[in-house]
Amino acid sequence: MIVEVGDVLANKYRIDRVLSAELLVAHHLVQDVPVVIRRLATADANRPLAVTSLLAESRYLTRLRSPHIPRILDVGQLQRGGPYFVRQFLGGEHLATRRAAGELAVDVAVDAILQVCDAIAEAHAAGIVHGALCPSQIFVEPATVGQAAQAAQLARLRDFTHAAWNATRASLRLDAARAPLPGPAASAPSLQAPEQRATGAATVVSDVWAIGRTLVELLGTATPPALAAVIDRCLIDAPDDRIPTIAALAAELAPFTANGVTLASRVARRG
Repeated sequence: MIVEVGDVLANKYRIDRVLSAELLVAHHLVQDVPVVIRRLATADANRPLAVTSLLAESRYLTRLRSPHIPRILDVGQLQRGGPYFVRQFLGGEHLATRRAAGELAVDVAVDAILQVCDAIAEAHAAGIVHGALCPSQIFVEPATVGQAAQAAQLARLRDFTHAAWNATRASLRLDAARAPLPGPAASAPSLQAPEQRATGAATVVSDVWAIGRTLVELLGTATPPALAAVIDRCLIDAPDDRIPTIAALAAELAPFTANGVTLASRVARRG
């Protein structure tokens, strides 16, 4: 189903931007707010793996309640084009864009990562591994009163597309060669843990590795030695030798930002 700017989907979503065949920025004509529509490319509309994966991602976003995950607003079926879901629009910019303008200050980068750790820890407690963490997955905007434990910024993950695809592929007993990741689910291989690059499967400590690699990308030469030592323990090749959980990683990152203790405590409560 070809969609163009100005089209109205489901009688209430006016398309403002077409980001890709799968992602649309729209305006909710009833609630008068911007939203993001996740749908299937035409070639995937009747593929069971793609349909099941999209619906799984919508369930993840419904189930996870961290303020650092976009809220799901609607799920539906297009007359032509398969299922879709609508999620909260993320303002601000992703960290890859911010990094392109220069290295981030240590406290700013760690603050954003600790907020993301809250989302990832909740996902891990629910048995969900993200598997695609990288700077372009993390959106940051100025926080309003009451958001992000009174931090100056609010960081949120963009999606769980990779996680849903991998989980669906595993449930159907398909290997990576028979069911390669689609465009919206792929992340840069350099930000994936060695075992994930080798097998296509991610674990809790694969996400730990990706957080460490993301910090390397964000900080560059600005990393102080004590923080570099924490990052090095995220990036150990042997999974069993890494920092074992997101909560443990958050506790070690806490000293490097003003709001760190508060954020790390929230991560620990995620279980």
